[in-house]
Formats: sequence, structure tokens, C-alpha cells
Amino acid sequence: MQSKIKLLVLFTFLSANIFGQEEKNSRFFIELGIANKTIKDRSFSKLRFHGFIPSLEIGYEKTDKNYWNIDLLAKYGIVNYRNRYFPTTYIEGNLSVRYAMPVSDKSRAGGRFRTTLNVLDYNSFSNGAWTTKHHLDVFLRHSFNISKHALIGEFTYPLIGLASRPRYVGLDEFVASNSDNVPKILYSKNKIFTLHNYAEPTLRLKYIFKSGESKYYSRLTYSYLYLNSVNAYFKHSIRLSFGVHL
Repeated sequence: MQSKIKLLVLFTFLSANIFGQEEKNSRFFIELGIANKTIKDRSFSKLRFHGFIPSLEIGYEKTDKNYWNIDLLAKYGIVNYRNRYFPTTYIEGNLSVRYAMPVSDKSRAGGRFRTTLNVLDYNSFSNGAWTTKHHLDVFLRHSFNISKHALIGEFTYPLIGLASRPRYVGLDEFVASNSDNVPKILYSKNKIFTLHNYAEPTLRLKYIFKSGESKYYSRLTYSYLYLNSVNAYFKHSIRLSFGVHL
């Protein structure tokens, strides 16, 4: 009987260490990936554009009782219509800050602030469009750890924010008269968006393998964007990336 009790205590101790919370640490990370994007921006064109866009993400995260993260993501590539017509430069940059508190041993809930810039440029802005967004999101995070392996899922959904978009296809009078002040063009004329005219659910799945002092990982990110501000904007994205915790 005593042997059984000892085995039960040992099993409980091992389970708490193997299936418990993530390691308490902080780290920088760098991540490279490719995103499969489909875009329909009515301020740019009625056509649906598609392309594979390379991405680079760098950031810092800290995991203890709470979780917080700051990262900068950049994407640059070409999208076109039916894989051959109207090749257009796609540029994206966004800065995100996440913070979450524990709701259980493996789950955390909190919020994210994100600011984003998207630009579509056809033939040196013979035609072009942009979208800038600043928004607050619900942020959920769940982790599962076994020895050197970990699987982490994250979900975000926007609640409220500001967006700036061009009203017309091509260049309008406002753009022409402020051509020497690009920040004014990109970040003025903001409109408030909420749940009724903006949806962007994002799911991120991250697999981590620890080797020595480094942690290598792969991440799959899915997002769908619908923004009905000035003109409708749709975007569908699946991104596969690989990175390392430094």
C-alpha cells in the first residue's frame, strides 16, 4: 500500500512538471514565413487579387504568471489578378502588443493593441490604395507542454478601432494636394469601426521544440478581414513561418 502511495505522489509530481505552465522566461525571437493572401479592396479595384507574400517578424515576449509580447511584422511582395494580370506591389507592416493574465494553469486571457499599415501600389501609383488601422482586441492564449515540446494556440478578435482609407479609386484631390506629406495622407481622415462594420478573427498555432538554450518553432496563422469603412475591404490570409527564440 505504501508503495502505491509513493508511486501516486511521484506520478502527480511528474504530471505537474510536464503538463503545467510554460517555463518562466523572457526571450527575443525572429521569424521568417510566407503568406498566401487573397485581397479584394474596393478602393483599389473590383477585382480579386492573390499572391504569396514573404514575411519577417521580430519581437520580445515574457512568460511568468502573466504573459506579454511585443512584435513587429513586415510583409512585401506581389499580388495579381488570375496569377498573370495587373501585378501590384503589396506592403504590410504592423506593430502588436499583447498582455494576458491566467484564467487556469494553461490558459490566459487579456487584450491586444495593434497598429497596421497596408499599401497596394500598381505601376508606381498609377493606381493605389492604403489602409491604416489602430484597434483593441480580445486576446486568448492556451498552451500545452510535454518535455521539450510545446503547442500554443492564440485567438484574437477586434472590438473597436480607427481606420483610414481612400474614398476613390486612384488619386483624389486630397492625395494630390498633400503629395509631399505622406503621413498626413496615410493617417488622417480616420473613422471609428466596431463589431458591426469590422471583423478580423485571427488564429495562431505554434509548435515549439527546445534544443539546448534555443527554442525552434513553426507557426501557422489564419486570418480573415472584413472592413466596411468608406469602401469594402476583404482579405483572406494563411501564413506558414519558422522561427527561433534567442
